[in-house]
Amino acid sequence: MINDRGDSLITEAFEWHAIMQSDAITEEQKAAFQLWLNTDRAHRRAFEEASRLWTELGALKRAPIDHLRAHPQSNHNAAQSSWLPFRRYTWQLAVSSLIVIVVLGLALRLAIPNDVSQLLETATGEVRMEELTDGSKVTLGAKSSILVEMAGDERRVTLLSGTAYFDVTKEIRPFTVSSGLLRVEVTGTEFAVTRSSRGAQVAVAEGSVEVNVMSGSAAAKALGQGQRINLRLGQLGAVEQIAPDHVGAWRRNRLVYDEALVGELVADLERYTDKPIRLLDSTLAAETITVTFESTEIDLILSTLSQLYSLEVAETESRIELRSKW
Repeated sequence: MINDRGDSLITEAFEWHAIMQSDAITEEQKAAFQLWLNTDRAHRRAFEEASRLWTELGALKRAPIDHLRAHPQSNHNAAQSSWLPFRRYTWQLAVSSLIVIVVLGLALRLAIPNDVSQLLETATGEVRMEELTDGSKVTLGAKSSILVEMAGDERRVTLLSGTAYFDVTKEIRPFTVSSGLLRVEVTGTEFAVTRSSRGAQVAVAEGSVEVNVMSGSAAAKALGQGQRINLRLGQLGAVEQIAPDHVGAWRRNRLVYDEALVGELVADLERYTDKPIRLLDSTLAAETITVTFESTEIDLILSTLSQLYSLEVAETESRIELRSKW
């Protein structure tokens, strides 16, 4: 049976995850979260699992059946209409069952001992390199955070937000990086992982990595130098070619976007400004763009986007909005 302490940690971890994802988060809440996280290593493990499980629930929410649930009156056929309540009940039952399973799994994971746990994070616009206890080096991009766990025969890192570049010391113990549903495993190489609201991306600068999806049955994909792959909506895309020196170019204050989604570019810019940036055209968000800027040129990037796509840049005290002029 799950004890009260484990159940309480589960609740707290999911509550903190929801707060940290909010656009209205305050500095006081950030400070309170940091205090909660540093109080106990179990808090960090709970938050890591809550982050991963929340991503899994998000993938389920975007399943095709959700469309039926949102538009039950789209088909007036009597037979199909009578069937929809059953579909809605099935969907709700599936979600409820999944929540029970993942919460039980989280509670059990909290009981696993962990000797070395470390939370690393950067502020808006900050890029910082840290050396891990195994000698590996990780460079965190702006407004990014990772949870590092080194214990026994495991070297594990969870990318909680933003982007990170890894220079992994080669040894027998595998080095794994997870971000939501994405899992990368290596023994020694250089690569970058980026997390976004749409999923995640892995790009290799040197050596090779193995990438898989933790909740799926698809075979793992191997990436070599100058290759990258995207995870979107729980599915791995095709392996793409990329110039090795473009991987982690943000470490040199260069923002390189090669066939990147406009929506992901705009979201990325938020890590270099204190104000949230909102692209109000969902169709434009799915288009791709190839461009390179300096990370200090946020205003120039916004101006360029406005010219390329006929957008109006509207800035208020609390946010920046990109609106279509037409």
